[in-house]
Amino acid sequence: MKSRIAITTLAISTALLLWVAGAAADQREIEFPEVNIVDPHPAGFAFVHGGQIGIIGGFSSKDSSSHLFSFSVATGRITDEFSLRADFGASDPDSPAESIGFLKVHSETGLIVVYGLDSNGFQKVLALASSETGRLCKLWAISYPQRVNGIWPEVAFNEDGTRLFVIYTESASSSASQRFDLLNKRDSTVLLVRTPLRLRPLLITRSPSDAASEIVRQNIAMIGTEDGVTLAIVNLSDGSPFGGTILFDRVHKRAIAFTGQSVYVLMPGSNSFKVESRIVAPDPPSFNIGLGISLNGRYAIAYRGYNVPSGSNIFYSYDLNLGTVRQLSIEENFITGLMTFHRRTGALFVPLTGEVLINDDTISISSSSRLVNIITLAADGSLLHTANVELPERSPGARGPNAITGFNNIEISASGALGFVSSHNGRLFAFDTLTGEIVN
Repeated sequence: MKSRIAITTLAISTALLLWVAGAAADQREIEFPEVNIVDPHPAGFAFVHGGQIGIIGGFSSKDSSSHLFSFSVATGRITDEFSLRADFGASDPDSPAESIGFLKVHSETGLIVVYGLDSNGFQKVLALASSETGRLCKLWAISYPQRVNGIWPEVAFNEDGTRLFVIYTESASSSASQRFDLLNKRDSTVLLVRTPLRLRPLLITRSPSDAASEIVRQNIAMIGTEDGVTLAIVNLSDGSPFGGTILFDRVHKRAIAFTGQSVYVLMPGSNSFKVESRIVAPDPPSFNIGLGISLNGRYAIAYRGYNVPSGSNIFYSYDLNLGTVRQLSIEENFITGLMTFHRRTGALFVPLTGEVLINDDTISISSSSRLVNIITLAADGSLLHTANVELPERSPGARGPNAITGFNNIEISASGALGFVSSHNGRLFAFDTLTGEIVN
């Protein structure tokens, strides 16, 4: 069976791919030979060399493993294919033990990093180079061979792509893995996480008995991208059993690490690290997902998750200069998935992807919604819920109702005036980013 994706003129301008072909104009299909599944998750694709070359992951039936494909945006033709079997192993796409892989690229240089878990459950980072014609070449790979209950690393490039920062977990209590499934608890926080070719909710319970098991250590490694040599490592003692995230502030040339309890500001030299400051969250969460850094480099935005007792999504704004934290709680009965932060305008776009349903003491999650929250970062660092986007229930000629799921993301135009959100039935909607009004 062959897989196809569609590219539209809107998709090209905003780096957005649609999994299902919609009704947009000037549309081209890209066909992938002998592939059972092309990964529809936006963490599985990216663009390099000024958006001229697309990179997308998929599962190949040829060797039962994940592959990378490059394609020309201009012609819609596949330009190269690279098997990840040697580094991430063979796997079954229907097996929950399948390896987890994500993509991150440095667009200007064409560097590609595949990171996640290999088939043995070890954290791994693989680097490849892509030419301007789309040819793929392996550079190096690094493994962190300690099983840590399904936690994968996260990565960030510096401004010129010469350094890669990797945050990975060194140790975790085995009891932490017991909280990777939905439990019958109301005093909990819900986070929507991605597993191979699917998304599932992760329920985290917080009680005094959990405190000891939640203390783990995250490490940050600085790696030279040319040869894969580890140049420096910093140990962070207050990590999370659910992993950490890392961002790079190009304004001040510093790495920002988000752990379960804190945010660390690190000033890297050419071959060294220095912890400049640490900011502790007012109510330390079990996880703290970094979403973006403001245009002036002063504020960092993070997501805490959906808090079941308060019935709200919780966001943090960290003042990296003063070391203070502001919080925004949005009362919604939905958890969120693939959020997009637009640095130029300081706006955060939050697609709501699943309704939280509570029946007695049982919590379950529905699969979709039609809503997007728009959050604005004010000049003083506060977060404001300024508008919502609501998709129409149905569109003429569409196959089924409009729905935002965990596989639908949002992209924003360069000016920030227009946003684009895809729907699970193959529709692409344009909206006004100030009012949330659907305009096309």
